[in-house]
Amino acid sequence: MTTPTPTAESSQSEFDLGEWPNMLSLRTYSGKSVFFLVGRSGLLIALSVYAGLYGSATLLALALAALVIDFAHTALQTVIHVRGLFLQQWVKRLVAGDLEFHVDSPGSDEISMYGRVLEALRQALIRSRKLEAAQKELSEELRKNNETLQSTLDQLRTTQDQIISQQKLAELGEVSAGVAHEIRNPLQFVKNFAESSVIIVEELAEVAASKEKLSREEGQAEIAELTVDLTENMTRITHHSDRANRIVSDMLDLRRDSQREFRPVDINQLLVEQTMLAFHAARALYPGFNMEIQKELDPNAGDISAVPEDLGRVFINMVSNACQAIEEKRQQDDGFSPALRLKTTRTEDAVEISIRDNGTGMTPDVMAKMFTPFFSTKAADQGTGLGMSLSHDIVRGHGGSIAPDSVVGEYTELTVTIPLSQASRQSAAPNDAP
Repeated sequence: MTTPTPTAESSQSEFDLGEWPNMLSLRTYSGKSVFFLVGRSGLLIALSVYAGLYGSATLLALALAALVIDFAHTALQTVIHVRGLFLQQWVKRLVAGDLEFHVDSPGSDEISMYGRVLEALRQALIRSRKLEAAQKELSEELRKNNETLQSTLDQLRTTQDQIISQQKLAELGEVSAGVAHEIRNPLQFVKNFAESSVIIVEELAEVAASKEKLSREEGQAEIAELTVDLTENMTRITHHSDRANRIVSDMLDLRRDSQREFRPVDINQLLVEQTMLAFHAARALYPGFNMEIQKELDPNAGDISAVPEDLGRVFINMVSNACQAIEEKRQQDDGFSPALRLKTTRTEDAVEISIRDNGTGMTPDVMAKMFTPFFSTKAADQGTGLGMSLSHDIVRGHGGSIAPDSVVGEYTELTVTIPLSQASRQSAAPNDAP
């Protein structure tokens, strides 16, 4: 039996059992038992003395035998009480939380059985305490790991923002050459009509300087005709200036960081404008590149609530990939007729935008990985592998989806579905779209 001094932690009982009575107290059954044992032994001693003085030898023998038996029983009860005292002390120490104290209980009697039960309880409490300590240690380790993971997540978000900015710059670089080519056309028209207007103004000045022409109907008609021509030139200059301004605005929208402001957007107009930007970028990138752009636009598609800067990037990325696939097939087949089809369809609860090219197509393996970040079929210096991944995130941020369909060597078709209901967008994770 070991009786170490309880620690401060182990001496704190979880239960208030009150004052534990002494086993020899008359308030306890064991104390009453001792009282009766002493009384019985005293009576047997008195009977033996009386039998020895006044009784027969037989009565004396019986009295002495009963006294011996009583002394043996009393000794046995004493042993039981003493062992019970140790068990009582053990229970008190267990209740107090002292798991180091224990009593050796050899044998196979009921007291030994109670001792084994208490030992099993002590071992269970020890395991419980170890599990609790391990749980606390694990909780602390999990807390530290969570802090580390949160810090890593913050770093990943910062890195993601940087990668997105780099992707935007890459997209801007690809489109810039096409924009320069595209904007040159309306500027040339503005220049031509401006020069024509100068000539018309000179002719008006000549007519105005001739008093004879001014006094005749022929002169008045000439002035009216020149005025009409001048007005038409100014109208054309305004039209092509607006066209150049729109191209520049589209390019600035591509460069601008999105604030995720949903607003009504004419989906047909957005699709055509971004397609033309990507198309002219491809013409600047691939010498001799050209393709037929087929438009099957649903006039009922109308406006949808979207972030035009983000959705425009999706269309530019898809059309740019289509142009690359068409160019690869054009290099392989001299009789190839490149074509790109734009199709919009308005359903009861969504708008579907389909972009289909007749380029090289995709294998099932490529389609399965096309939305995986950094996966790319382009050369290392021609793409980051983030275009379709970010496009997928943007569309999911609008509550929509992208469905690919392709046959190798024949076509690739990407269908973007944007829901019309506000609830669909709110159900999408707010951080899905960059």
